[in-house]
Amino acid sequence: MKFCLITILFILIYIQQVLGAACCGGGSGLPSLITGDYRGQLTTSFSQAKIVGEKLHQEIPYFWPKDKTFYTRSLKIDATYQFDNYFQFGVSSSVLMKDYRFSNGANNQDHGISDIGLTAAYCFLPELNFSRYRPVGFSFAKLTIPTGKSIYESNDPAGADVSGKGFYIFSLGLAFVKTLGIYDWQIMGEGHSFIERTFKHNSHITKVKPGPGGSLLFSLGWSPYNSDWRLGGSISPHYEGEKVSSFNSTKSRSGYELYWDTSFSLSKLLSEEYMASFNYTDQTILGPVNNTNLSRTLTFSFQKRWAL
Repeated sequence: MKFCLITILFILIYIQQVLGAACCGGGSGLPSLITGDYRGQLTTSFSQAKIVGEKLHQEIPYFWPKDKTFYTRSLKIDATYQFDNYFQFGVSSSVLMKDYRFSNGANNQDHGISDIGLTAAYCFLPELNFSRYRPVGFSFAKLTIPTGKSIYESNDPAGADVSGKGFYIFSLGLAFVKTLGIYDWQIMGEGHSFIERTFKHNSHITKVKPGPGGSLLFSLGWSPYNSDWRLGGSISPHYEGEKVSSFNSTKSRSGYELYWDTSFSLSKLLSEEYMASFNYTDQTILGPVNNTNLSRTLTFSFQKRWAL
């Protein structure tokens, strides 16, 4: 049971990063890990995010009027395979569908495949003996492949056709998890860097060099009466460094990006092989925030697992 609860939380953590802040959504994405006695797991999830406002550099947050609604819906598949008790590999991909409605009655709709994520993880601190205080530790590396359309390739002034970051992103991180009876906690952190890229679009050539970024996650969970239900909550700050863009020998800098995900989850273990989860993520609760859109996201996920 304790491994099941930890696994549920990791999946929810990963899903909530899919639809984050900014035009194309999300930070680097903390990975979904297998932490129990399973050979593999396959998760399908559907998310709907509503962008409710924005916070530009050195300005107060601005919440949009009700007749201006930006929705992003995502259908995501995440698969992870565990080779032994220490090494595992995962791949993820999703389709984004955007529906942008403006105050003047205009409506922009588009869809596209998002970026692909490849993750390798190693359990460097396994739970070989019972300990009340020592957690299970994982190290992980993630490569994001820019298969989606970036803002630099967009033909829509509002960015409704944007579905990816546009860069190869390499991430390194650590995760620690611990379960004690009906309670569990998790701490994760990662840092990532971008590969500089030149975009050619509509006869324009733009060279972009993003700065490094990172994210943290702190989470607590509770399974009342040691049942198959689980309640969880987490906070997760995300930071992206400023970008330097070169166009026609002219350089420009964007401000750094900062936002916080505050999440609440409800999970149900249907059987040893299946589970279902709901997750709500709000970026308007905690701060400070800078140079970003602010969204609220609902996610439903369903997972199938295979035993060793």
